[in-house]
Amino acid sequence: MPFQYGGAATAREIVDSSPVEIVWSFDHRDSLSAAQLTQSPEELSLLGTYSEGAAHQVLVNAYERDRAARQACIDYYGCVCAVCDLRFEECYGELGEGFIHVHHVIPISQLGATYEINPLEDLVPVCPNCHAMLHRRRQRPLSVDELRNLLC
Repeated sequence: MPFQYGGAATAREIVDSSPVEIVWSFDHRDSLSAAQLTQSPEELSLLGTYSEGAAHQVLVNAYERDRAARQACIDYYGCVCAVCDLRFEECYGELGEGFIHVHHVIPISQLGATYEINPLEDLVPVCPNCHAMLHRRRQRPLSVDELRNLLC
């Protein structure tokens, strides 16, 4: 189904690849005029109706992961984000206890079926936000050190 968006958007990043990759910014406030910003929600025409929830089938590659390697990484480093030092149990109490993502330093899609994971060198615990930021750059994910240097 083709992409269709009825609001204001600007291209934030364009990657000259095949197919072309475009990251869009949908921040309406940046593109609205002063007159539009003072309109009531009923008068603002950018807000329409949107449909979500329709099921469609997607074919993807799924890569095997070794739960024991993940656990060995966590046993060694603990449940603390290697980038921002977040500990979920400190923020969420019992609910956050033991929660952390584990990031592959080399993308798992590049490892191959015979690669043997070293949990202390190839894996690193990170919070979900930092994990997403590590993967923001598609060609080569950021390293933990690169992302740590970007923290404000």
